[in-house]
Amino acid sequence: MLADSRQGLFYAGYGAILTPSFGIVAAYGDNVKELNNALGFFMIIFALVFLVASLPTNLVYIIIFFTVELGFLLIAASYFAVADGHAGASIALKKGGGAFCFLSGLAGWYLEFALLLKDSIIELPLGDTSRFFAKSRKTE
Repeated sequence: MLADSRQGLFYAGYGAILTPSFGIVAAYGDNVKELNNALGFFMIIFALVFLVASLPTNLVYIIIFFTVELGFLLIAASYFAVADGHAGASIALKKGGGAFCFLSGLAGWYLEFALLLKDSIIELPLGDTSRFFAKSRKTE
C-alpha cells in the first residue's frame, strides 16, 4: 500500500511538472532538449531508488520495480531521443516502455491478490528475500 502511495506521489510530481499553472515547462522556454533530458533523468532516478529499496522485501516487489525501471529507462530514452531529434525512435521506445510498465501492472495485480488472499484458504507465494539482506545486529 505504501509503495502504491509513493508511486502515486511520483505521478503527482510528474503531473505538477507538466501542469502549465506551475510554470515548470515554461521555465525551460524554447529549450525543449533540456526539458526532455530533465524528464528522462527524473524517471530513471526515481525508479532506481524504488528498485534498490525493494530488494529486501520479496521477489514480486523486485519484479514490479525492475519492470518499472526498465519501462522508465525506455521512456527516458524516448525523451533523450526526442531531445536529439529522433522522433521515430522515440515512439518505438515509448511503446517498449509501456509494455514493461504493463508487465509491472500484472505483477502488481498478483501482489494485490496475494495480499487479499493472505488470510483465506489460499496463500500465494511472494518469494521472501529478507534473509539475503538481514541487518547484522550488535549484541551488548
